[in-house]
Amino acid sequence: MRDRTRIHANRFSLPRAATLALAIWGTCIPAPAGAQQRPAVGLSAQRARLLVEEGSGHEGPGAADYFGFALVAADFNGDGVDDLVGGLPGNDCDFVVWDCGATLLRLGAQGVGLASSATRQIQMAGPGDPAFAELGAALAAGDFNGDDKDDLAIGMPGYHVTFDDQGAVQVHHGDASGVTSGLYLLREGDFGVPGSAIPQDRFGFAMAAGNFDGDGFDDLAVGIPGDLASKGMVTVAHGGDGGLLPFVGYVMRQGEEGLPDVAEDGEEFGYALAAGDFNGDGFDDLAIGVPSEDDIGAVLVVYGSPNSLIFANHWYLGQLDLGEPAEAGDRFGEALASGDFNGDGFDDLAIGAPREDGAGGVPQDAGQVLAAYGSASGLTASNTRLWQDSLLGPGESEDSDLFGTSLVAGDFDGDGVDDLAIGARGEDDGLELDAGAVTVVMGRRPEGLTGVARVLRPGHYPIGIIPDHFQQGPGYGASLAAGDFDGNGFDDLAAGAPYREQAVAVPDIGGISVLYGQLFGDGFESHDLGEWSEAVP
Repeated sequence: MRDRTRIHANRFSLPRAATLALAIWGTCIPAPAGAQQRPAVGLSAQRARLLVEEGSGHEGPGAADYFGFALVAADFNGDGVDDLVGGLPGNDCDFVVWDCGATLLRLGAQGVGLASSATRQIQMAGPGDPAFAELGAALAAGDFNGDDKDDLAIGMPGYHVTFDDQGAVQVHHGDASGVTSGLYLLREGDFGVPGSAIPQDRFGFAMAAGNFDGDGFDDLAVGIPGDLASKGMVTVAHGGDGGLLPFVGYVMRQGEEGLPDVAEDGEEFGYALAAGDFNGDGFDDLAIGVPSEDDIGAVLVVYGSPNSLIFANHWYLGQLDLGEPAEAGDRFGEALASGDFNGDGFDDLAIGAPREDGAGGVPQDAGQVLAAYGSASGLTASNTRLWQDSLLGPGESEDSDLFGTSLVAGDFDGDGVDDLAIGARGEDDGLELDAGAVTVVMGRRPEGLTGVARVLRPGHYPIGIIPDHFQQGPGYGASLAAGDFDGNGFDDLAAGAPYREQAVAVPDIGGISVLYGQLFGDGFESHDLGEWSEAVP
């Protein structure tokens, strides 16, 4: 099982003198007009990098590759520093076999950060037709075989042998070089995996890793939102000495075996997944997004135990349970992320509703995020509601911003409390439509997500986020991942822009920006006066 504290090691080891220096610099250097107020430590423009697709021929940059469509950060080689994998679900096998998909792995290094070039490109290698498999459309990582190296699960929702889009998951174990070349497939009806593949199942559309039974091996939850005409289901595979095979696990469907509600067409049960210990009992719990439930959305939270997830021990919640009016088309539960946002030792759950409208339906599809807080009894109705107007000022919420498209938790300022990054892939930037943006909201003890908020936009402060994109609509923030890529105790942020041009007239190649969390990450090192702030955490 992955040590939850590992990536935040030494975050409290900052010497008192350095802490005082932070306060001195923060209070003695005034912020220039227009500079964004933010903590004196955290994400910075310094060393910000744009990662692009590499290679030549069909393995190189191509139209509609969508590099950065999915992201995951984990320590695959066991060196104590996180690595980054980006998915390219539109990558072609060759010039006639399309959309096979691929992933690119970059290793992190202590004091350095992510490697300057991709360590490895991973493509489909198992049986089945690779065309339109969309390998890399979803990613997850966990230590499934208990060797203290994270393993990589790659979703292929378009995979097919006999039926279109039946889906599969390709699994690689971590090793000293990153991940193994040896692999196995999880797919319905094979190797004991329950179910039978039918068209449009989309097995592997979403995934989440967590240790649901506390046995020392991470388990994998796989979303199948298209199962049986989009009713949806979730398959849980338990880890063991051999990883996720031989298969030991079960299927979760609405209305069966103690789970609530009734499965109905088009609900998309399993569209989004997140694992976290919401009641602090040492067993991970699972949150399942059902964004089309009654055309509004819902989230099912099922709690872990020594016997894995206990179906009868659950909370099925909607917006009304958190005090928010429920409206048609909100898609509450389309994105999920867990983290301890108030520092009380219980994981909390952030829930995206990217199609949420403003008051009176204006603006439309602006988006909202609700964070429900954990406790000894599990998640509670105590929550924080986040939208752009409340965080960034009146008028920031606009039509089709899709605030809450993606979510990730990470401790970017090293204070021991998780912060939340929120993607808004539909955010416009002046005349540029769908440029995208990411808003980072700092967690605080004991109040939670009520700290400083900062918006990151393409081509603006901090420098180097998504420069030199040629087309409109790169969709910055469509995907997010957090990990400590340089081992300094501060989490770093990776944000995907899968619709970015890498060359003129070659659309949707994609890209990933990486911003590092660090001490004096406010202009002291980057020499960027626009980055100075007098705000002190």
